[in-house]
Amino acid sequence: MLNVPKYVFPLLILSPFAAHGQEVEVIFIERTQTIHQTGQNTYVPIEETGWTDVDNYTFFTGGFAESGTISNFTFKQPEGQAETIPYDSDSEEFEYIQYFSTRQQLENTRPPGDYVFSGTGSTAGPFNETIFMGGYNPLGAKLVQNYDALQSINTEEDVVIELAPFDDLQGKRGVIDLQIEYWTGNESHEVWNSESITPEGEFGLDPSTRSVVIPKGTVWGSPDQSYSLVIYYSRLDTETAPVNFPEALSASVTSQEISINIQEYVETPWESPWWNMENFDGWYSGWLGWFQELNPAPAQYIYHLDIGTMYYTGASQESMWFYVYSGNAGWIWTGRELYPHMYSWDRGWIYHLKGSDWFYDLQENQWFELIP
Repeated sequence: MLNVPKYVFPLLILSPFAAHGQEVEVIFIERTQTIHQTGQNTYVPIEETGWTDVDNYTFFTGGFAESGTISNFTFKQPEGQAETIPYDSDSEEFEYIQYFSTRQQLENTRPPGDYVFSGTGSTAGPFNETIFMGGYNPLGAKLVQNYDALQSINTEEDVVIELAPFDDLQGKRGVIDLQIEYWTGNESHEVWNSESITPEGEFGLDPSTRSVVIPKGTVWGSPDQSYSLVIYYSRLDTETAPVNFPEALSASVTSQEISINIQEYVETPWESPWWNMENFDGWYSGWLGWFQELNPAPAQYIYHLDIGTMYYTGASQESMWFYVYSGNAGWIWTGRELYPHMYSWDRGWIYHLKGSDWFYDLQENQWFELIP
């Protein structure tokens, strides 16, 4: 995965709960926590991935209204000053977004209480609407249940995503939304989203959904065979009808956004020639790939069929430090729950393209090949 965007709660997620065709359809407040799944049962806050331009928490507020229908649209938090909600021409909605690294920053900056939205509608005239936002009660981590299988998908077969249960709705309504994309440089390319399997008249998937099947041949196009799966879980904490727009919806929402790397199964050169070679003296690591003994074998030297000759130390079944004699990577650390991500002493976080000697430098945003 080369980069990740600042995902925010998708405005249309509230679409099934709103009435359409009026001046204002939805006014909302949303708080999102963003995490990245690193293993079958592990995850980290998104900022710990080493990617740039990402944040752990998002405060998002605004409304569904066409440009020109509302002027001077503002919101005011408890004991706060009015803040302008600008119109975004890309999303064609009014939206205000603020990012935070810690939960405490979010809670201190955006406290619970009554949030007052004001403006002037072209038809309704001046209006004031209030949304109560309670104390922040984030969703539990919702890790995909078949993470390991998604690290080697066969694109010629259906891709199955097994979702975690949405078990903290607390009697409230909610939706699930998914998308898959890949990156080239700083540009994202959407491959698939769950709108294609959403029942007619709805936008999000039912919160009871536990399995999603993506038809074979759908996930393709990434030049490095890696993709990003992003899943949104959203719970409507409060929902009321605005006073000035009785057919619309006012809502406060709690969401979780989780990103997961997906990797295509790639047939690598060693799968046929190395496996079929007579007297092949090597072994296979379930997470790092194939190794071969050096003959003669100096102490702590080994040959990896993709990476090359390495000097290793501190090796176990879960992680290892090794030095690559290539001159442009140096000491590298990786582990079962981390690979194909690695940490290079010289470069920082890097990503190994399985089946090759190519790596992606996540700080410089460029590919490099190990120097023979």
